[in-house]
Amino acid sequence: MTADSDGSSLGVQILIIVLLTALNAFFSAAEIAFVSINQGKMAQKAQEGDKRAIKVMRLLENSDEFLATIQVAITFA
Repeated sequence: MTADSDGSSLGVQILIIVLLTALNAFFSAAEIAFVSINQGKMAQKAQEGDKRAIKVMRLLENSDEFLATIQVAITFA
């Protein structure tokens, strides 16, 4: 890309870089949060009927698939 006289091309490029960096940070944080989960506490909350905990436990059952998906997202971001 060539820089326009008004710098709009550079501005768009910077915006894209910032957005992709933020997206990468989000997926990295999701991965760390997932790996850091206390499975005992999460299982207890799931048994108590916490809907979010039940969903997390489903992800934990398929953790290889979930982590692979997160890694692909990080790579593309």
